Amino acid sequence: IMRQLKIVILFMFISVLALNADAIEDEVFRLINLERSKAALPPLPNNQRLHSLALYHSDNMSKNKFFSNIDLDGLDSKARQVKLYPEMVGNISESLGKLDVIPFTDKKAAESIVKNMMSTPDSKKNILDKNFNAMGVGAFKRGLGVYVTITFADIIAESVDFKPKAKLNDDINIKYRILNKAAFTDFKLAVEMADKEARIAGDDGKTYIGKVIYDVEDMGNGILGRTFKAEYGKGEYKISILYKGQHFLSNVRTITVE
Repeated sequence: IMRQLKIVILFMFISVLALNADAIEDEVFRLINLERSKAALPPLPNNQRLHSLALYHSDNMSKNKFFSNIDLDGLDSKARQVKLYPEMVGNISESLGKLDVIPFTDKKAAESIVKNMMSTPDSKKNILDKNFNAMGVGAFKRGLGVYVTITFADIIAESVDFKPKAKLNDDINIKYRILNKAAFTDFKLAVEMADKEARIAGDDGKTYIGKVIYDVEDMGNGILGRTFKAEYGKGEYKISILYKGQHFLSNVRTITVE
């Protein structure tokens, strides 16, 4: 009997180690969209950047033995996104799951994680949020357990062809790709100049001091843009986008004018 028990324990140990974290990710992803379908919400597509952010955090938690939305550098999910993918514009949230010992199968592990999340108010709110339009699931195994991060986002746009440096009086070309299928007229561009006392003519005919909000142009293929001269001093020009009046200050891009 004792020998049989040892064999069973050894089998359990090998089964857990053999589990594929990718398979857990896929099943968690499927089950979250299943929960959304039950609430008559559309499924969330996988986003590669969000998957990378989720996997980065799960790896970090497992290696450094902590379990929190705030990492050891003091960064939350939004701050990690700005650090790793500054080109993304949108609202981001995050839910976490952890099993100290994985059940027999990856499917059971995923079921347990999603069940726990649905019983946690904040995680349930993320899963059933009608405003999110993408997600990424990242799972990382450590020993007998697994850490899972789900990154949810309402992705508005992403900056493209961004050049972080310019010369004084150069043309600065700012472009964003629209990712939420909105009209380009829903967007505006906010620019803070290096010279805080500069007087800038706005598109509305008003004169602004140190910073201005510009209209944007439809450049085709879902790209909006704006060109202005780097004529308002040397130093940092800070660019951010507005969508239907919401100012995404956490997604500021900085251009250094020399």
